[in-house]
Amino acid sequence: RLPAIVLTASISDVFRNEAVERVRDNGNCSSLYKKTVSRLIVIALPIFTIIYLVSPFAIKLVLGEKWLMSGYFAQVLCILLFFEFISQPLNSLFYIFVMQKIYMRIQFLNSVLGVLVIYASYKFFEDAKIVLFCFALNSALFNLICLFFTYKLSKKVFEKK
Repeated sequence: RLPAIVLTASISDVFRNEAVERVRDNGNCSSLYKKTVSRLIVIALPIFTIIYLVSPFAIKLVLGEKWLMSGYFAQVLCILLFFEFISQPLNSLFYIFVMQKIYMRIQFLNSVLGVLVIYASYKFFEDAKIVLFCFALNSALFNLICLFFTYKLSKKVFEKK
């Protein structure tokens, strides 16, 4: 996760600066948003696909048979990290458009539902892999919700002063 965080932080800085300029000049940053999402998908898809496909085998090869389950966990976490990789840099729009309160509510709801999903899926399935999968789906859903909101914000038109 650390390499992804470093990369998305850099992308976020560049996106935020350019988005501020576009909003100032054009009143919105819709075209920049779409271009950035496309580039993030192009970067993330091959990386996370490879990690998804090889993680169980690589971890088993490096650490041994006892660690095979952690390879499956890594596969499940790739789903969450893929969507996080795409949405994180774009979340700076919440700050640009002074919508931090909405972003905080989304993150709070994500945290509360994350805990509830973990608890409920454990009680219902009693299988760590399924619990992790449910948690990853919950997190992916919230990242998609953030993408929806940031897309709407990118199209928001502000009058130039």
